[in-house]
Amino acid sequence: MVLPRWKGDVKGQLPEVPSLTSLYGSADWHEREVYDLVGVQFPGHPDLSRMLVAGYDFVSSTSISGDGDGLDTNPNDEAGSGGTFHGTHVAGTIAAEAFNSRGVIGVAPMARIMPVRGLGV
Repeated sequence: MVLPRWKGDVKGQLPEVPSLTSLYGSADWHEREVYDLVGVQFPGHPDLSRMLVAGYDFVSSTSISGDGDGLDTNPNDEAGSGGTFHGTHVAGTIAAEAFNSRGVIGVAPMARIMPVRGLGV
């Protein structure tokens, strides 16, 4: 499936993609993550609650930060240095919800996730 960058090619209008949770139970977590990270809507999804709280960029050196501004409240690597994003997978394992009859239970199912960046390019 190829998703459009913008809904109707109108900049800023994020696309809507029908939820696949009724067909694939594992789509629940993936759809919630995409919704939380980039805002794509999934009509028909049973629970698109926010898992993330505001994050922080702890890379202070502008020469290695990749985004050119050192410490800031944007944990994204705007330069796209190709990080491993291992933390995203680990966060999902830790904060997977409990008692929703879908997927697994995380070790801290009521936790919220704070994205942080601590390594430069």
